[in-house]
Amino acid sequence: SSSSIEFISPISEDHFYISKEFNDINHKGVDIVSEIHAEVKASAMGTVIHSGYSNIYGKIIVLAHKNNFYTFYGHLDTSFVKRHDFILKNQLIGLVGETGKTSGPHLHFEIWNEWELKNPLDLIEELKSKDLTESK
Repeated sequence: SSSSIEFISPISEDHFYISKEFNDINHKGVDIVSEIHAEVKASAMGTVIHSGYSNIYGKIIVLAHKNNFYTFYGHLDTSFVKRHDFILKNQLIGLVGETGKTSGPHLHFEIWNEWELKNPLDLIEELKSKDLTESK
């Protein structure tokens, strides 16, 4: 079993799709295209270890979960959390935006286990069903 954590999709809107697939050489997560200001929810219970800004991913949030899992949320318009906040699964943590280097509003989402990247589509069934990339 890959984890004892049941991750959920960070975007619960009906209208979203995966536009860019996971590829751990040059794309370390998935891009979830959604409407601007769509709600971004915590994929699992955890603690905020980073809430800040990066040139590439814009406004970002990083959560730490049990068993050395981490989730990363990028290009946010708004963040509602700060470092050390305890976060419940499905809690509203931010809003989709287009901060950083991006060609339109979407959520860049990553799951890590220690230093190993995981493909979110392998861990979250709902995301797999929305995958529109060719590799499906």
